[in-house]
Amino acid sequence: MSRAALDRSVAPSIEIAAALRPPQVARLTLSNGVPVALIEKHDLPLVALTLLFPGGSSTVPVAQGGLGALTADMIDEGAGGRSVLDISVELERLGASFHAIGGYDDDEVQVLALRPRLEGTLDLLADLVLRPTFPETELERVRAERLDLMLRLSDEPSAVANDLLASVLYGPDH
Repeated sequence: MSRAALDRSVAPSIEIAAALRPPQVARLTLSNGVPVALIEKHDLPLVALTLLFPGGSSTVPVAQGGLGALTADMIDEGAGGRSVLDISVELERLGASFHAIGGYDDDEVQVLALRPRLEGTLDLLADLVLRPTFPETELERVRAERLDLMLRLSDEPSAVANDLLASVLYGPDH
């Protein structure tokens, strides 16, 4: 429709939105006691996994602030006999992505994998989560990157506002 044909004196019609139909969540417990929430959607050959670990920065003493974020940054820098380069090559070969996040109330590991390569991706994920090596050379590099990020964030209004909000909500020692 051209701009000339628009009649701005009449409000556009509002259509009734389709009813929201959230996916069904199947809840189960693995043999080792780990709870699982499963949502199945079979129209793509992908599997998205999110592992949640209780904790987060709200459970770390103030003197150790940033430990969770540093741990999240380090978890894929070496694991199970693999170097950071080996892990990167393996993720590329599998067509998978990996992301770890140190949050306020929990820590997360997110994986996106191709369904036909899920088994290999799960093997790599097990090494990353259960057998990280935290190599000293990578630790120093990641630590320097983290310090640089902290300096950059101190100049971003939204980051400063988030930190201020957390201190107002949870106290100055948060």
